[in-house]
Amino acid sequence: LSTTNAKGAMVYCTCLADTTKRGVYAWSGSIWVKLSGSSSTSDTAKADKTTTISTTAPLTGGGSLAANRTFGFDTTTGHNTTGFYDGRYKPVGTFELPSQTGNNGKYLTTNGSTASWGTVSGGWGLTGNSGTTAGTNFIGTTDNKDVVIKRNNVVVGRFYEDRLILGYASSTGSVGANFIGNYCGDGATNAMAANFIGDASGSSATNAEYSNFIGSETGGSATNAYYSNFLGRETGLGATNAYHSNFIGRRAGYYASAANNSNFIGQNAGSGATNAEYSNFIGYNAGVEGTNAKYSVFIGGGSGSEASNATRSVFIGFNSGSSALNAHRTILIGANSGSPGLASNNVIIGTNITLPDSSSNSMNIAGVLFAKGISTIDDALIKDTPSSTGQIGIGIVTPATSAILDLTSTNKGLLLPRMTKTQRDAIPTPVAGLMVYQTDNTPGLRVYNGTNWMRFTETID
Repeated sequence: LSTTNAKGAMVYCTCLADTTKRGVYAWSGSIWVKLSGSSSTSDTAKADKTTTISTTAPLTGGGSLAANRTFGFDTTTGHNTTGFYDGRYKPVGTFELPSQTGNNGKYLTTNGSTASWGTVSGGWGLTGNSGTTAGTNFIGTTDNKDVVIKRNNVVVGRFYEDRLILGYASSTGSVGANFIGNYCGDGATNAMAANFIGDASGSSATNAEYSNFIGSETGGSATNAYYSNFLGRETGLGATNAYHSNFIGRRAGYYASAANNSNFIGQNAGSGATNAEYSNFIGYNAGVEGTNAKYSVFIGGGSGSEASNATRSVFIGFNSGSSALNAHRTILIGANSGSPGLASNNVIIGTNITLPDSSSNSMNIAGVLFAKGISTIDDALIKDTPSSTGQIGIGIVTPATSAILDLTSTNKGLLLPRMTKTQRDAIPTPVAGLMVYQTDNTPGLRVYNGTNWMRFTETID
């Protein structure tokens, strides 16, 4: 070998031509020294593949080779803690190198006298494991330390004592909270006992305790989002004061303002609605962009969509109240019921029907029964007294001003109740002005005057 070998280099010489010289040799810096306690260029050998180390006292830096320890050489100074220096070495007893070449995954060990190749045991394999026992074999720690999962040397998961985080750059979490997905809960504040599942779910949400954020970007940047549920992509994203509410469906409650104590169910339901507290938005585009939509109910695709001033109102049916103006205290039931020009305090029940533009305090039921002057409900008081200006029209949208009941038709008449005299007399406590048509004993109209039933004077027309 080259005489420029590093000091401390070791080789095993097979010495096929002269087996007496077989053994382990180390380079002292000037000569090859056989590890037998002598430094000689003649290299007198010991037994085949076995080297008995003498107990010759080492020079400066000496030491001993204890059981189950490895040793090495300092190639700069020529000695180390085991005592090798200029050909001298001080182990304890006999040191025997293994006769076989170690396989991949083996390690070299010694019992103090004989070196051997060891096998790692008790670990988990990277290609699967068998023969495991639940509870005995597990992945985790046996001390009070977190379990950390990394990918490309970047933390992508952590198991805490009281919470779980899985995903790149997810929040470090709060007590009792779980974060599953990239950036989920990132920057969220006061997220105690909350669940964030999905890419960027609950990201930057404030006061998000005791809430559930499930779906990509659900509840992202939502403010005061405590005790709420966000389910579906971008549901409740940017919603303000979103506490005690439910957001279910893609973009339900998206950037809705004052969205507390409300339910947003369906794609885009309540999206962009303002002052949407204490309301229910159910159906695709229900209440979307509705303004001042508090204390209201929007049920049906497009119901109350872009309705303005829609407080204390009920919109039920596809596109009911869509684009209605000043639609507060209004009840619209039926597909396409209502129209953009309506004012407040109206009741419309039926499909594809409405009232004249600017109508207020009016009613239309099925396009047959109309009313004006219906009771206006005060914000703070529910009235139980009739309206003094109420009017009913049948067959006419606007009843005559002087009529409480206006029946209008060109081919039908008013039909009073028909009964016999015996049936008439059995009416309990009749009031003055009560009218019936008597069918026997001189049939004809009868009216009660407060004391007696009177017959109308009839002549042939």
